[in-house]
Amino acid sequence: MKKKIVILISFFIILVIIFAPVKLAENLMPENSPLVISGMRGSVWSGEIDSIEIKDWQLQDIDYEISFISLVTGKFGGTGEVHQGDLKGDFFFEIEDSKNIEISDVNIETSAINLEKYIPFPGIELTGKISTRDFNAHINDNKPVYLSGVTRWDNANVDLNGQKWSLGDFDIYWNTDVDTKIITGTISKNKKNKIDIDGKITLTQNGTLEFKGSISQSIDKTIYTALSLFANGRPSNGRLPIKFKKKIL
Repeated sequence: MKKKIVILISFFIILVIIFAPVKLAENLMPENSPLVISGMRGSVWSGEIDSIEIKDWQLQDIDYEISFISLVTGKFGGTGEVHQGDLKGDFFFEIEDSKNIEISDVNIETSAINLEKYIPFPGIELTGKISTRDFNAHINDNKPVYLSGVTRWDNANVDLNGQKWSLGDFDIYWNTDVDTKIITGTISKNKKNKIDIDGKITLTQNGTLEFKGSISQSIDKTIYTALSLFANGRPSNGRLPIKFKKKIL
């Protein structure tokens, strides 16, 4: 009899946990979480959200599942799938507080216009589609300390002070040195890369971004003239070495 009572009580507790109200999930988030959530429905473990605002990004129509393991480690985490808003796609997330966030297995799409605010040069307008594949990022103290995976820019276009350039497609393969915490992104060459650019992007712990690479001398003369402002030496073998460096964080 006692064994049956224990089983029934255990079963009841499990049901309570499974069907706990979604309000509890909101209470589990850190007090200084960067998320502003509106219209949360479902249980503490899964449901739907009308909208989320995070660091100037608006996400809408989101399905979520909360990770019990993340809660045990003192973080608020789980999986999310965004159907509308500034980006669409799915990902896993863990939030410790507003300055420390980890996202992994990120497969999303967004418009390049949403990245204009991160460009260190004024007067630039971007168009095209940005997407990620198996992308991972760790943000510590509001600074990226780890990036991996692939970022792609399809139908890339840049408008600078009324002058528009069609650049084609780009793939950037991200890697991080776990010892130095230096992040590098390698730009791959492909047939639709109209400016025939290759090189590496480096992001250091002090927030300095540097690009070092080269472009073909046979590209559109207007684009070549603009990029030659960042020349890093004389042309050689039909290519112009370029370099720029700027503190962005």
